[in-house]
Amino acid sequence: LGIARQIQRQSPKSTAGFALEGDIFLIEKKYKEAASAYEKAATLGNYGVLAVKLYHAQNLAGEPKKAEAGLQRWLKIQPNDDGGRWHLAQGYLNAGKNKQAIEQYELILGKDPKNLLVMNNLAWLYQQEKDARALPLAESAFKLKPDSAMLADTLGWILIEQGKNERGLELLQKAATLAPKNPQIAYHYAVALAKSGNKEKARERLEALLASDQAFPDKEQARIFLKNL
Repeated sequence: LGIARQIQRQSPKSTAGFALEGDIFLIEKKYKEAASAYEKAATLGNYGVLAVKLYHAQNLAGEPKKAEAGLQRWLKIQPNDDGGRWHLAQGYLNAGKNKQAIEQYELILGKDPKNLLVMNNLAWLYQQEKDARALPLAESAFKLKPDSAMLADTLGWILIEQGKNERGLELLQKAATLAPKNPQIAYHYAVALAKSGNKEKARERLEALLASDQAFPDKEQARIFLKNL
């Protein structure tokens, strides 16, 4: 921190010292101080990396509206900053703002139509919103990289949710084989087993999964599903 402030004194018009100060505060989990330092850096230079760092620091400091507004302002200035747009889309996704996330992902995909991460997340969001584009987009992503556990999981889960259990089970088994330590995939595979009629095996897998200390987004849903088996 002393070095960061020395840089600030020696080069007061440079973003470097304030950006470094923000990084240090972020490591120390002093999020408000980190956001303040990044804000100072941003007044000295408009850079995408600073806009993203400020966005995350403000979110962590409990100021999501301010964070969102700031990154949106940056993207109006630099609409081609797909890296910044990705972070905004991810923020919307994590906050459950599906429609806003879809809008941002679609803008990225319009310029980069084979971006697998965007295709995957967008397919999942379409499924949440009951949009018919979910399955064809997930199929397209999987065809581009059929050895991806992530893509097999997304496609398999969409198929299961749409009642296409046979192929859904096949894909989720593949995903579980490719990523045996991924608890979210393990949960999806267990559900697929149950919906395909193999409730005993599904119960065994869910019991083992929930007995572990692994955290995953649908852990509570997994408990409920096991209880209802």
